[in-house]
Amino acid sequence: MTDRHAQDGAFCDGFKELEVGPWRVVVSDPFTDGFRLLADAVNFAQCSSAEALGKSDSKSVGRARNTIIQLPGHDVRFQLRPLCHGGVLAPITGKRFAGLDRPLQELRVNAALRKRGAPVAVPAFVVGRRTGFFWEASYATVHIEDARDGAAFLDTGPNLNTLERAAVAAGVAIRDFHELGGWHADLHIKNLLIGGGTPKPEVTIIDLDRARITDEISAGRRMQEIMRLRRSLIKRGYTNALSQSVGRAFMDGYVGHDAELRSQLNARVRAERVRGRAHALFYRAP
Repeated sequence: MTDRHAQDGAFCDGFKELEVGPWRVVVSDPFTDGFRLLADAVNFAQCSSAEALGKSDSKSVGRARNTIIQLPGHDVRFQLRPLCHGGVLAPITGKRFAGLDRPLQELRVNAALRKRGAPVAVPAFVVGRRTGFFWEASYATVHIEDARDGAAFLDTGPNLNTLERAAVAAGVAIRDFHELGGWHADLHIKNLLIGGGTPKPEVTIIDLDRARITDEISAGRRMQEIMRLRRSLIKRGYTNALSQSVGRAFMDGYVGHDAELRSQLNARVRAERVRGRAHALFYRAP
């Protein structure tokens, strides 16, 4: 196993690149020694899948199942997400990528937003290997214990009070994300993790694939992301989360006492509803 500190702007400060057989790994410095020990223990250099690093997460659903990993010397666990293409070309492109630029960009954005204090998961590492002309890759963050994605949370049938508390927490988290420069490419209900218990839920924004950091998020862009989140509730049939009181709770959490921002967002509701009707014609569940 060989390694070198990431430099020359290729990755973020505080990460190291490892080569483990055919695998290329970019791992956060605090987790480097643990990853080395795990890679040796499972003979990762000879493995054909990153899933060999841990155990399949039976609770995960979607295009690909996540893997839960325990690194030697660390109390926290890690969640490894295989990277897959979405959209209409997903059945053709699947897990094949031209290189590792996309997951490494996610790593940079994730690390930078976390450093700014945004409500995002702790980035841990990226693993990838070339298979023929293409690459396959997986992305790991620190696993948030006792948290579930927004869809799984809604599937439990929470009462109205619990829904409103979660909506406020989601609004606060997304506002913080935006204020700190976060621009999410695919903000839907399953990309919100809800934990922290009923009295004071905590919301973490996940899956920063194709996310960006920008100096300022316009009111128009903010509303696009909020309405995309709302459409994901409609399309998944979560009518319990679409009541007026839950919607007000979310917006109260998002805008706080900022009357000007509330007015700017309200002015864009009609245009976003038109956009939503157009999206519905071509929708495929995320």
